[in-house]
Amino acid sequence: WASREEYMSGDVMTKLAQAQAGALTDPRLQANVTELEKVQPPPKTPETFEAPFGATWVPVDVYERFLRSVGHTQSVTVKMANSEARTRFYIDGWGGSHEFMPQGANYAEWAAEALNNELPVVRSKSEDGKTEYVNQGLTEQRRESLKQLREQWATWWKNDDKAAETLTGIYNALMNREASREFDGSRIVIPGANPALQWRPWQKNVVWRVLQAGNTLVAHAVGAGKTYAGIAIAGEWKRLGLARKPMIVVPNHLVEQWR
Repeated sequence: WASREEYMSGDVMTKLAQAQAGALTDPRLQANVTELEKVQPPPKTPETFEAPFGATWVPVDVYERFLRSVGHTQSVTVKMANSEARTRFYIDGWGGSHEFMPQGANYAEWAAEALNNELPVVRSKSEDGKTEYVNQGLTEQRRESLKQLREQWATWWKNDDKAAETLTGIYNALMNREASREFDGSRIVIPGANPALQWRPWQKNVVWRVLQAGNTLVAHAVGAGKTYAGIAIAGEWKRLGLARKPMIVVPNHLVEQWR
């Protein structure tokens, strides 16, 4: 079994699909379906998420349409190859031009650098042709041009109806699947605590969260009661056998607050 807050969080889209499949043969699971439908993440729209240039979940044909459109050429083809080390894009084609492309650059090679998020280094030869050095000016120029192409992509796919529909559907199916867990400590009792203490809801919630999840950042504002919550957590760890000797580490100037 699992607690309600655990079951109603995490990959709730998969849990809903499992519950729907199970309800076909066991009507009791319809209650699970009803509750899981309430916590499904709202669908994202193009304005609420990003699809970085070079993201491997973006279909290569969408990249091809973009590069053909902005490069004024229909010869560009994009392929993606996977290896143990990384995923890499390869672009074939001839011709092509772009307002941001450095003079003398090859369009396919230049676009591939942007798609693979590379940081190219441009080298030049000395006047006598005997030595080679890094040309800082041309290097910065090329890197800036790649940045501009990536920024153009960020605008293009959101304004292209077909690309926006495709990427939004993929993003919602692959990434927009989870619901955050809500830790409800309203039912917990803290034995040994001073009965005069009036526990605030967020204090009980954080005690319950630490007991369930372990490491937790308690980013409460000053005066919200973190000290009492920390003491309660240490006490509960000890009482429940989760820690043999809980210790609280504080700066020297705050020791008196814990006496």
